Amino acid sequence: MTTISVIIPAYNRATLIGATLDSVLAQTCPVSQVLVVDDGSTDNTTDVVRDYEKRSQGLIRLIPQSNAGPSVARNHGLSLCTGDFVAFLDADDLWLPTKIQKQLALLQSDPTAAGCYTQMFRFRQTLDDLGRPLTQNTLDQPGFEHVFLTMCIQSSMTLIQGNIARALQFEDQARPAEDADLLCRGSQKRHVATGSRSAHSLSAPWGSGHS
Repeated sequence: MTTISVIIPAYNRATLIGATLDSVLAQTCPVSQVLVVDDGSTDNTTDVVRDYEKRSQGLIRLIPQSNAGPSVARNHGLSLCTGDFVAFLDADDLWLPTKIQKQLALLQSDPTAAGCYTQMFRFRQTLDDLGRPLTQNTLDQPGFEHVFLTMCIQSSMTLIQGNIARALQFEDQARPAEDADLLCRGSQKRHVATGSRSAHSLSAPWGSGHS
């Protein structure tokens, strides 16, 4: 059975992380492990996550750490995750219900791909579609150039082969584009597939979640 780990770095997201976790639990393809790495929050983020942890029957796990930034938090999660595939989700983002199902089907149809990513919606009260569907189905060397030049891919949009994600790790020096940096390095090793245009939703400003 294919297993999927979800890694969520969190910093002072008490008012949003409940909805984020709900979007994971609502996936049409159930995940196997949810690791919430709290990056030294000073609000009651950990209380909210602990409540979900208690009710999740072992699915959700809270991992506290001293404040070190999102890359360190994601790498902490990578050191503990066990999934065949790894999905990252920021604590102020939401997934549409079929996000994992569509991405997993895409990667299972092309096992040579390092991973895949979706497009996204950014919204406040209304939906605003950002981006256009790519014409190619995979990102190889031209795809590397696309990722490098646009730097518009966020970690919440990705699903990556677990062994590749654990080997690559996030570079803290690449902030605030550590998400695209990881995918750039991954696309240099193996091609990256593109997925559904409607699988990811963003509910808070970019770069607002960590100190």
